[in-house]
Amino acid sequence: MLVDIVGLIGAFFLLAAWIYETYETYKAGEKVNIRFVMIYLVGQVFLFAYSYMIQSYPFMIISATIFLITLIEIDLLSRKSKRKP
Repeated sequence: MLVDIVGLIGAFFLLAAWIYETYETYKAGEKVNIRFVMIYLVGQVFLFAYSYMIQSYPFMIISATIFLITLIEIDLLSRKSKRKP
């Protein structure tokens, strides 16, 4: 139980940092390399599968959430590129 709590606290801080960095990048109008994001997305799928296999629930939570944030980032990038004149 204590191990899961420690893992969840770590996951919370990692997710908070990831969300903040993604928001700041988008807000500043900085360009993110879509190839990097797609490779990262594939990596997250494998990490989630691994965390499921070893039954690490905090790791599954962080992997699934980062996967969703990455999908949002891809959506924002595609919308931004469509708005360019």
